[in-house]
Amino acid sequence: MKGIELVKIYRQADSSWLTGQITWSATDGASMKLVVSDGSTYIEQADDLFECLVEIRRETDPLGLRICCAGCKKDAYPSRMNREMGGGSKVQIRTLGRPTQREDQIGIFEAVNLSEVGTVEEQEAYYRIWLASLR
Repeated sequence: MKGIELVKIYRQADSSWLTGQITWSATDGASMKLVVSDGSTYIEQADDLFECLVEIRRETDPLGLRICCAGCKKDAYPSRMNREMGGGSKVQIRTLGRPTQREDQIGIFEAVNLSEVGTVEEQEAYYRIWLASLR
């Protein structure tokens, strides 16, 4: 699997919008390259696409760049099955107190609103809270 995706990126420093092009491959592991319209480039390799996106965000989050795609939503996290069988190309939208359903699954590159996007730390914290809410 290979692809090219266009994403909107919000830059907090000057409240401006940038565009990004993500080139990805998910064959025998995963690789991802984000080229931003301001000229910056981020490249990562990992076990799956979601982890590549997380690693890119570990670089962009401190810079105040927010990538507006489903894989960056505060309430989104992939299932283990998707990571192992689907290359981390989809996430489930997690609702507190409710196990995920098949219809909760969306592709990591689908466009979302800025208000839905969080940092890696916010996303991981929400996932832990969601897990605890199921007990």
